[in-house]
Amino acid sequence: MPRTAERTRRRSRAESGIGAETVFLREAETGIVFSFACSYLFVDVERYDALIAFLRSTIPHAERAELYTSLGYYRHGKTELYRDLHRLHVSKEQLFISPGLEGAVMIDLTMPNYGLVFKVIKDRPRFLRSMYDTPKMITREKVRYQYDVVSHREPAGRMVDTQEFENLRFKTRQLSGSLLAEFALAAGYTVMISDVYVIIRHRYVHKGRSFLCPGTFSPRRIPRPSDMS
Repeated sequence: MPRTAERTRRRSRAESGIGAETVFLREAETGIVFSFACSYLFVDVERYDALIAFLRSTIPHAERAELYTSLGYYRHGKTELYRDLHRLHVSKEQLFISPGLEGAVMIDLTMPNYGLVFKVIKDRPRFLRSMYDTPKMITREKVRYQYDVVSHREPAGRMVDTQEFENLRFKTRQLSGSLLAEFALAAGYTVMISDVYVIIRHRYVHKGRSFLCPGTFSPRRIPRPSDMS
C-alpha cells in the first residue's frame, strides 16, 4: 500500500477514536526520543509532574532532571539537578580530574560512578599536563557567551544539556590533590580554596558518559579508492 494511502487510512480510523502515528514498544526506542540527541519536545500540560512520573515508568534509567529539560522545562530540570548536587556533600568519594586529554579552555572534573561532568573555565587558555602550546586566545566572557548562544538561542538541534551554577561550595577534603593543584594554577579567578572549603564561583554541569570524555576523538585518514587498487 502506498505511504500516502496508509496515512489517509490511519487518519480515517482516528476520526472515531484515538489515533497513533508511531508507537514505541521498547525502552531503548523511547529513551532515544528523550535524549540530548533529539530536539526539545515542548509539552504544555497541567500536571507535568504526572507526565514525568509516567515517562520514568517507561524509561527507568532516565533522570528526572534530564526528562524535565527534554520537555522544555529547563528551570525545573535545573532544580532537580541542584537537589542531586546536594547529595555530593554526604558522599565519601572525591572529585577528580575527568579521564581524557586535557582541554585548553576548561578543567573537567567528576566523581566515581557519577553520571555528570563539571566544567570550570580556566583563567586563560593553557595546558598544564603537557608541554603543548595553544593558539586559542578566547576570554572567559566569550566562553560564557558562546555557551549561552548554543544552549538557549541556537534553533538548529540541541547540544549536550548544560546547566550553569554559581557559588557552589565543597569541603576541601572532597577534592583530590591533583584537582586542587590544577585549580590553584589555572582557575584562581573562579575557584577559592581554603583549608576547610572550596568555593567554585561559576561552573557548567552536563551529562557525562564514556563517549563524552574530553579529547577522546582520534582523526584518521580515509583511504581514497585509488589507494586501495
